[in-house]
Amino acid sequence: MSTYRTLDFTKLTETSEKIITQIETTFPGSGLAAVAKSFGNLAHDTILHASELQRPYWKIRIGSFLLILFVLAWTVIIPFTLNLNPDVSNWAEFMEGTDAALHLIVILGGGLFFIASWEKRKKRHAALDKLSELRSIAHIIDMHQITKDPGLEHIIPLPEGTVDTRTVRSDAQLALYLDFSSDMLSIVGKLASLYAENLHDRAVLDAVNEIESLSNGLCAKLWQKIMIINHMADSHAVANQS
Repeated sequence: MSTYRTLDFTKLTETSEKIITQIETTFPGSGLAAVAKSFGNLAHDTILHASELQRPYWKIRIGSFLLILFVLAWTVIIPFTLNLNPDVSNWAEFMEGTDAALHLIVILGGGLFFIASWEKRKKRHAALDKLSELRSIAHIIDMHQITKDPGLEHIIPLPEGTVDTRTVRSDAQLALYLDFSSDMLSIVGKLASLYAENLHDRAVLDAVNEIESLSNGLCAKLWQKIMIINHMADSHAVANQS
């Protein structure tokens, strides 16, 4: 079977660590480097968490099986312990007994379904909690680039005597900064999709689709800025040649 049909946990980890190392090397001490470090911890935790959700919760499965077995045994045994009158004197008594039996079947069926879906609901809640963290980190990454526009970082003069502590001092550095941000946002979408592969739950799938749409939309904004930077660089090159 081809290995290119599912996301590889190991490869995803290696890619995340490579991007984080590049950011910390290129922009040491920057806000983006701090975000990258936090992102790396979250990525590591998410990958471990998603791999754990692939495995069955045996305690819950055994407990659910025993509860279902108990309910079914109770349903079979109880009628034999009651002193039931088999004679039905009129139609009203028959309907009353039938109605009570149907209500009991519905209640038992709902209880059995609740017990049987115990593991699925627990995994759903765990996945949604982690997906919420991924959504938050995507917005945090976006916040660190939202004020960085082409041409502004190195054009705006600093007051005399002020130490230049800006991380980005040229459009070339800004393009690299935005590219790194885009890479992290792309990884956020991949981390979210790990849950879509393993949990076929509507709420989880909706959350995963939302995060993927969010990360793709934010990446599109970043690449618009990068395209502007490239266009400006081409224009400057043509002007210098003229």
